[in-house]
Amino acid sequence: MKASVEVLLSENLKQLKLSTMLRNLESSIRQAQEGRYAYEDFLLNLTEIELQVRSENREKRRLKDAKFPLMKPMEMFEIESAVGIDGRLIGELAGCEFISKCRNVIFFGKSGTGKTHLATGIGIEVCKKGFRTRFVTGCGLSNGYRLKESLAMRGKASRLGKKLGKDNDKSIEPGKKLGKKSGRAENA
Repeated sequence: MKASVEVLLSENLKQLKLSTMLRNLESSIRQAQEGRYAYEDFLLNLTEIELQVRSENREKRRLKDAKFPLMKPMEMFEIESAVGIDGRLIGELAGCEFISKCRNVIFFGKSGTGKTHLATGIGIEVCKKGFRTRFVTGCGLSNGYRLKESLAMRGKASRLGKKLGKDNDKSIEPGKKLGKKSGRAENA
């Protein structure tokens, strides 16, 4: 490839933000010249590498944004030793069918029963399937609601307060019931 064309191609890849293709350009050109690949195969190879790296980066970002307290996948959970846990149900949850049904998953129970491990394992599966999730403890959920109320009472419209307001738009306040049509809380 001519040096001028390679410089222009590199500049175009930078502007298009195709950093993986840019990093792999030289080695792909060399492989194409040695193997006498067709132009289509050369371009296909570069785009496949770019897509693979982007997919891996998205999954890493989803796992990081989920804020799991520990990284324990489902494969590490010993279902046989867990008392009172329905293995079939856990398998269904790990399959992430609850997402298509617009359902949330909440684990509760005694200390040391594997709630955090199960929630994390299922959350990891969710991230692998391309969905975003967030790990929140019961205490964290309660504190988030209290923080939203506190910010609202003080009249502070901070960025955090706005975000909590969006996330908890359909929360039920004490003494109020959920409206049938609007999905918002109404006076009881």
